[in-house]
Formats: sequence, C-alpha cells, structure tokens
Amino acid sequence: MRILGLDVGERWIGVAASDLGEMLASPLTRVRAGDDEASVREIDRIVREQKAGLVVVGMPYSLSGAAGPQARRVQEFVDRLSRSLSVPIETCDERSSTIAAEQMLEEAGIPREKRKEKIDAVAAAFILQSYLDGRRNAGLEPESSNEESGRQDEDRQIVALIGHPVKHSISPRFQQAALDYHGLNITYERWDIPPDGLHSAMDRLRHPSCLGANITIPHKEAVLEMADVIDDQAKLIGAVNTITNREGRLHGFNTDAPGFIRALRHYGGLEPAGKSVLVLGAGGAARAVCFALLGEGVAGLAIANRRVTRAADLAAALWEAGTRGEVKILEWSTMRETDRLAAFDLIVNCTPLGMKYGQAEDESPIPATCIPENALVCDLVYNPMETAFIREARKAGARVLGGLPMLVYQGAVSFGIWTGREAPVELMMETAKASLT
Repeated sequence: MRILGLDVGERWIGVAASDLGEMLASPLTRVRAGDDEASVREIDRIVREQKAGLVVVGMPYSLSGAAGPQARRVQEFVDRLSRSLSVPIETCDERSSTIAAEQMLEEAGIPREKRKEKIDAVAAAFILQSYLDGRRNAGLEPESSNEESGRQDEDRQIVALIGHPVKHSISPRFQQAALDYHGLNITYERWDIPPDGLHSAMDRLRHPSCLGANITIPHKEAVLEMADVIDDQAKLIGAVNTITNREGRLHGFNTDAPGFIRALRHYGGLEPAGKSVLVLGAGGAARAVCFALLGEGVAGLAIANRRVTRAADLAAALWEAGTRGEVKILEWSTMRETDRLAAFDLIVNCTPLGMKYGQAEDESPIPATCIPENALVCDLVYNPMETAFIREARKAGARVLGGLPMLVYQGAVSFGIWTGREAPVELMMETAKASLT
C-alpha cells in the first residue's frame, strides 16, 4: 500500500511517499500552505495520482508535551483533510523533522537557496520514516517488501478504529496481535474522525477492502443512524461500538456490555446482582454499562452527568425498556459532597475524564474524601493505566478496577464478529499491558 507523509508548515506542506513494508521514505514534492481549501484539493490530487491508501501527518508538540498554536493549526488541517480525502489519515510525532532535514541537506553539500526548495519534502520524508520505523518496531510491518508482500497488500483488508481523539488508543496493538496470531491478512488502523467527518468515514467502510470498525468516543450513538442493520442489543442500549461490512451493508453491534460484565467478574471480583451502583456519564459507554448492570439484577442504579438532561434521557430509556431495579438521577455537584456516596457498592466512570491526551487528563470526577472505602471503583479510561480517579480511589482505601480488562474483552467479542475466529484473549491482554508500560 502506498503511503504519503505530510510536513505541514506555515508557508509550505512537504509531501513524501513510501510503500508499506519499504525500508525508506522518499521526498516527493511540496504544496503551498495558507489556503487550506486549495491545499486540500492539491493533496487530494496527489493522493489519487499516487494511488495512496493512507496519509500520515507530522504533529508538532512542545517539549512539555502540550499542544501549542502550531499543533492546534495542524490538527485543524488534519480535521479538514479527514472530511475531504477518501483515505484514512494518521498522525505521527514530528520529532524535529525540519532540523533533521536541514542537517541532511547541509551535509549533502546542497546550496542554501536550493535547500529552501527541498527542505519541506525532505522533512515529510523524515516524518514518514519515523512512522514506518514505529510500525516495524511494534512488529506490525515486515523488514522489506517483495513481490509476494505486494500481492498481499492488494488483498489486505482493513479494520478501523473510528473516534476523536484516537491517538491514545492501544486497540490497534492488541487487535493486530490477534489478527497476526491467526495469520489473517488484515490491518487494524486508527481513523481520527471529528463529528462532521463521520458520514464520510462510514461511507469508506462500505468499500470491499474494509472488514469493519470499532467505534469509540464521541460517535457511538451517532452511528446508529448511519448503519444499515442494528443488532437488537445495540438497539436496546442505543449505542454501537462495532461495525462489520457485509457486502456493502453496515451491521452495528454493542460489545461493551458483555465486555464490561466479564471484566467486572474476572478482574473486579464483584457479582453485580443485588448491588447499589453509581454510573458517571450518560454517553454510549454509560448506556452499555447501565443496561448490562440492570440486566444482571443490580438493586439500584444512580446516574450522574454534568448535563443533567442527558442523564435524564438515559434514565428514561432504561425505564421505557422495562429494566429491573431502581433508577435515579444524581446532580453532578453531589460528587463533591462527603458521605453522599457512602451507600454505593460500585462506582463506574464512563466519562473521558482522565484520558491521556484529553482535555482533562489530571481531573478526577470524585475526590478521595467522597469515595466510600468499601466500594469497588471502576474507571473505563484505560490510558493511562492509573488515572486520577484510580489514584483518588486508592487514597480512599477503595478497591479499584481499571479500564483495560473491559477494553480487551469487548475487543475480543468484536474480533469474533469480524473474523468468525476465537479471539486469543490472553495474547490480547498481554499485548495491551505491554503497550501501556
């Protein structure tokens, strides 16, 4: 598969190219920056001309790891590309590509004026090279290409992770390990898709080369209206996290619910029947968790969300479905009131608070002083493995369960839907843990 690398500067966008499995990336050309619409049109032309199947964009970060003005501008450009191109887009750390390109051109004896013309494309080549090296180091690519690997690339299918953001996700690592374990010619890719690009991404999934997708924040509810067939459980829950492409028709499933219950029992050591539960959040993951817990016979369920109207909508959906157990709504401010949560046996965070690379990475939904010490605290956020919420729960003396087991178990169910094979769960768990350490 042909891949393009982009180095997005203020005046020029460097373009490089390589083939998946090749050892080296080659400078190609440069496109004038400044007019995003015109730049996107020109890049789209190059994508079609090169018959590229993937675009990798260098993402600059400050030394502190925080996104500065240039990184935000590049992300905006990536979002525009995602809405316009017919191929997936991934980002890669820039790793001082411009400095490396300048040094290489100087060492090659190229005059300064000529360097200005070449540096953008060479910087793009460094970015693409970094991306290719990263895949090889992760064991995702062969060391070299040949005629056989070329034929394999033509037949290769794709499974995508669709969300925004997805840079933090380790699903590509453990899903690829499972696919490789069975010797399947399938690549699992990240597609960072903002909400206004979701329709286009779903259309891509209908291509014969796409086997299916995992759907994550913030798209789990939106895809309900875009899939052709919805599984009964996903329809009941009102959220889809797995798509499979069957001859151009998209079928939606929810594997979060069975994945959560299995993780709760196997890793949390908790049998949910008869327990009192607090669920934080009211999005797609929260819906799956609530329906799963009520289906297992919890005695009572409380829902807390910053926007109380969303919590009310979820509660209404649970009541209308005729689920057993008491369902009530708590104000978000209750999370800061000492002793108000003492009666809960299980507290589950289904919000993105604490997610790596998120806007509130260091924020806990509940402080240690308000977490009951006898409760099991579960955080569905898995990256980092120890979130701010988990740290606060430990301070309170509570038992904790991170989001990794649920991630792997729901992924194992998805794997079976796509491939019809039994997922190698132990391998997937080992790979997932290694990706976070």
